[in-house]
Amino acid sequence: MFENTWQEGDDKLFEEQLIQLSDEIIGEEYYRDYACSFFSERLGKSLDRKLQNQNWCGAGQMLAVDAAGNFYPCTRFAGYSLREKKPAIIGNIRDGINSNKLRPYLTLDRCTQSPPECIDCEVAEGCAWCQGENYFRFVLSL
Repeated sequence: MFENTWQEGDDKLFEEQLIQLSDEIIGEEYYRDYACSFFSERLGKSLDRKLQNQNWCGAGQMLAVDAAGNFYPCTRFAGYSLREKKPAIIGNIRDGINSNKLRPYLTLDRCTQSPPECIDCEVAEGCAWCQGENYFRFVLSL
C-alpha cells in the first residue's frame, strides 16, 4: 500500500493479520508449494548500495495499454489510476514507444528515489516505492 491511508492502530491490526496468515501457511503446509512475499528471507536486511541500486518495480519495463491503444510505463500512470492528474502516455499502438518519454522511468533507482536515511537503514531490504503514486502525490499537474 503506497497511498497515505494508514490510520492509528492499523499497524497492530496488520501485525495480527500477518500472524494469522503465517499460522495458516504453517498449519496447512502451504509453504511447501507456495511462497508469500510478506515472509521473504530477503526482508529486514541492510542494502548493498552497488548491487541493490535498481528500480523496485517494473515501471518502464512492463507496459500498460488502455482501450484507446495508449501505452503507459505501468498501470499506475494510466488515467483510471491517477485520479485528477493527467495520464503519463509514453506512446501508442500506431506510433510505438517514445524513447525520450520512457527514459525517466528507466533511470530511476533506489538511491535517486529514496532519502539517505532509507538507503542507510539497517532493515531497508524489501522496502518499496511506487513511481506512479509518487507522481500522483508530488508532481504538479501537467
